[in-house]
Amino acid sequence: MTARESGVLQYKGLIGGGVDMEEAKAAARIASKNAVDAIEASPEGRRTILRVVQTTVYLACVEGFESHSQVADAASEYLRDRLGSQILGARVAIGVSSLPGGSPVEIQLTATARTVIGENPRAGS
Repeated sequence: MTARESGVLQYKGLIGGGVDMEEAKAAARIASKNAVDAIEASPEGRRTILRVVQTTVYLACVEGFESHSQVADAASEYLRDRLGSQILGARVAIGVSSLPGGSPVEIQLTATARTVIGENPRAGS
């Protein structure tokens, strides 16, 4: 997931270039929210995340950027605040030259979840 709100990318560019550290952290938080929302959404019912097995944080950054962990920490902090520290697993931060749509951050969550049938909060909307 990238840092989109209502389908619009909130930050665009390379970290350490056109995107500063605070913007990168904000993008990481939004992307983390989107990833959790996507896992919890289900046409069959409401999903509850039981465990985050791994979080992968991709960072589009300028050559020589070395603060990957600081940006990834913002993603981890969001996940910890929303889901609780007891269910968080491994994390990796990877610097890349570009991401889809020019996003500075992309989050990939691998998680286990349980679906409660018949509790879809989006039904009827």
